[in-house]
Amino acid sequence: MDFYTFGLSLDPHAVHQRHMLDDESDEEQDAETPSVDPQLQITPEWSVSQIRLLLCAVGEEAAIFIKTHILPPDLKPVSHMTCSQSDVILERTSGPNDHNISELYTFKDVGVCLHTRPLKQQFVTAWSQKLMSTVCPKEVVILTSVHHYEYIASDPSSVVMPHARCLRTRHFKQDTGVPLLEPPNFLKGEAAAILTHCEVHHLPGYLQVHYTSKLDISAVQSFKTVPLNLFGIVVQQQTPEDKIRRMLPKESLSMLYT
Repeated sequence: MDFYTFGLSLDPHAVHQRHMLDDESDEEQDAETPSVDPQLQITPEWSVSQIRLLLCAVGEEAAIFIKTHILPPDLKPVSHMTCSQSDVILERTSGPNDHNISELYTFKDVGVCLHTRPLKQQFVTAWSQKLMSTVCPKEVVILTSVHHYEYIASDPSSVVMPHARCLRTRHFKQDTGVPLLEPPNFLKGEAAAILTHCEVHHLPGYLQVHYTSKLDISAVQSFKTVPLNLFGIVVQQQTPEDKIRRMLPKESLSMLYT
């Protein structure tokens, strides 16, 4: 697989350049933002000696799916990734004392990272490196979602939402049956950073991205199409909609009834 084959730069020296080519605002943002050491911490220490697979959800839809369809209902995070300067590195913050960046779980021999708080682009690499250097998994699966207007199709009218595509590293050999993300589409941000880390470090990595029109129950349940059985993960197919609805942000709930 060439570095730009599916719209994702997997060359560690080209990743930032690729992002700047596709989003000139990154260069302006980097120039305006002072250099900050994010000082990311895993607290308390995450015991990862028995972890075989890292399952990472980037975004609300994927995180709610994992909570409602995979993790036991009473399972609590064993650790958090935190940052004392969260107001600097996050796109949005909910308060000066809100330092949690990501939730970390251990479920059997699977490490789970739920990341629903978008980072400013210049801190994404530090976040992914902290996560991957802590876990050191043998295999990685990433689930994420993107708004449908970012998907480029030759015939937009033929695209039905939610719409799934995948990216994978050269060391991932299984056939998941999900179509590859076609050029000129590309991904950036936390999900792309983790997959790039996998490629650079010769890890089997699989990313499935869902293009959705809004955060709702159907967007969450669309992740049931992810072939997680290939990775030894059992997905609960019958999850009450009320359970999902309770986890949706309030602004999304208001959209369900309009």
